[in-house]
Amino acid sequence: QAVLAKLKAGAYDALVNPAQFAEAVTRDLRAINGDLHLGLRYSPIPATAGRPAGDPSAEAPRQNFNFGRAEILEGNVGYLEITGFNGTKGYQEAAVDALRFLSRTDALIIDVRRNGGGSSETSHFVFSHFLGETPVPTIKVQTRTNPEGAVRQSLATVPGPRRPDVPLFLLTSRGTASAAEEFSFVLKNLHRATLVGTRTAGAGHMVGSRPIGYGFSLSVSITHVSDPATGLEWERVGVQPDVAVPAERALLEAHAAALRTILAATTDAARTRTLTRLLAASVVAA
Repeated sequence: QAVLAKLKAGAYDALVNPAQFAEAVTRDLRAINGDLHLGLRYSPIPATAGRPAGDPSAEAPRQNFNFGRAEILEGNVGYLEITGFNGTKGYQEAAVDALRFLSRTDALIIDVRRNGGGSSETSHFVFSHFLGETPVPTIKVQTRTNPEGAVRQSLATVPGPRRPDVPLFLLTSRGTASAAEEFSFVLKNLHRATLVGTRTAGAGHMVGSRPIGYGFSLSVSITHVSDPATGLEWERVGVQPDVAVPAERALLEAHAAALRTILAATTDAARTRTLTRLLAASVVAA
């Protein structure tokens, strides 16, 4: 009704660009209920059966399935940036390649500050590498057809290096949304990672997308997602960090925290001197 009223009032008359029209309608839709998954999208690529308009799967390999950067920071701290949880076929190999490259690090930082979400299956695949072999409950998913809900679990078997004890830090921001929030939410609830940065976006539902003609598709929330132990969710409230710092400082803070963690467990004198020097330099930089 609100969108129709704006249409009748001429609010969309000047929008001749379909992408700008979709953005305007999306803003108006979200103004009603604040659901960050509700929106209209436009792509000149026509939708086909099983493949919505604008499907990015053809670009996934060229974008390394959103595994953006993998490097080893000073002090043997691993850093992995994941800019989206891409569920396209082939993502498992890209994830395992990155995790294997970082498998000899003494601590690990995963950066999801620019991760707007994607596939829950991909999120589960990655974080299961940092949990034990015994599956544990992760999220509870309720739908209209299954109001009692189904509880999802971590994976018992993973193809990459399983590191349930490596010190783990996650970088978050208001740009961390949807499946990236699930990733942060689960690891925080299981006390498996330290979150550093700002609260996440608050997009806590799973979404369905349907083509509606003329290159447009509509995304609508179709689930309610919560912690199976507490019933808490992150819709609208986001996931709160353990260490609250501006997003642009999160990497510096997490790197320093990782160095302190490694230093506390080190008995080698030479290694202790090196870590102490690096930690002093990181504090100055911060």
